[in-house]
Formats: sequence, C-alpha cells, structure tokens
Amino acid sequence: MTIKVYTSGICGSQEVRKQQQRVIFILQSLPIDLQIIDVTDPGRDEDLTFMQEAAKKHDKKTQLPPQIFNENEYCGDYADFELANDDDEIMRFLKLEDSKSKAETITNTESEEIITQNGIENHEINQENPTNNEEPISNGINYADNETKKQESELVDDKTNEEETSNIEAPTNDDAEVIAEETKDEVSSKVEETTNRKESSEEESEEESE
Repeated sequence: MTIKVYTSGICGSQEVRKQQQRVIFILQSLPIDLQIIDVTDPGRDEDLTFMQEAAKKHDKKTQLPPQIFNENEYCGDYADFELANDDDEIMRFLKLEDSKSKAETITNTESEEIITQNGIENHEINQENPTNNEEPISNGINYADNETKKQESELVDDKTNEEETSNIEAPTNDDAEVIAEETKDEVSSKVEETTNRKESSEEESEEESE
C-alpha cells in the first residue's frame, strides 16, 4: 500500500510549508511506499477536490495541506500526524499496523516482568523462610510445652546431683587398716630412732669418764 501526502508547492503560508516538510521528512525515514502529490500542479484539480472532500467528511476545520492518505483511505491532517508521532503510533496512524500501540505493548511487557519478578522474589522468600506458612501455635500449647520442658530439666538436675553424691565413697575397712598400719610403722620408726640416739649418747659419756 502506498502512503500519499497531498501538499501545495505554492502555498503562501510559511507555517504550512514547515508542516509539509516535517511530514515528508519523517515519512521518508520509514520503510514505506511514499507518494507526494502537489495539488497545485497542472492537471491536479481532481486530486485537490478529493483531498478537500475527504477532510470535510472527517470534520476537519481546514482542508489545507498536508493531508495524509493510505491509498484512497483518509488518515488525517498535520495535527493528527503530530499526535501519532508523539505517541509513537505513526504506523497505526498510517493504517499499516492493526496491533496495539508501542506504548501499550511496552506497558504490558513491563507489567508481565514485574509480576514475574514478584513471583520469583516470593518463591525465594518462601524457600528461605519455610516456616512462615506454618500455622502459629496457640499460647496455651506453648505454655504447656514450657512447663513440661522445665519439669524435665529439674528431673535431670536431680538425677545428676544423686550420681555426683554417690560417686563420693566413704573409706572402706581395708583403707582404714592400711592407714593404721602406716601410722604404726611411723611410730615404731621414731621410737627406734630415739633409742639409737640415747644409746649413742651413753657410750660417749662412758668414754669421756674413762
């Protein structure tokens, strides 16, 4: 399909000439078939009439160039063209694209990415904190558990104390006999030592007296 731009080569309005140049410049940068029709050229009376009648049918206040068509299907005037260009919907304005606008596509894509990202983050959080989904235990059950643990701890402490006490054994009869024997030997040794010293002292006295 060919995009047709109706222009005027002898237009006295500088604003209209700038508008025509801008439309042509943008359209020439697109991969489309473009035809520029100057309604002031000789033999273009039918094209001028066609352009003006199409603009009137679409309630345009002015039928001045530039007017844009897709073949013989009216697309719009310069104001419509600028609006589509600002919204990045030129191809849709030219009736070459029936799909959603680029802005809508970008918005939908961003929404899908946000939803996907939130799903991944929630999945990671659930993996890190698997107990978050568990139902909370009531206060009554918690209190009972604490009491049970306290009683078990007390029983363990009592049992430990009993075992430590039983490990401290009283001395047996054999130990007492050993101690008594050791004491008796020490006394005998001291007595013998004293006797030896006494005898030695007497002998020295006798020697001195002689």
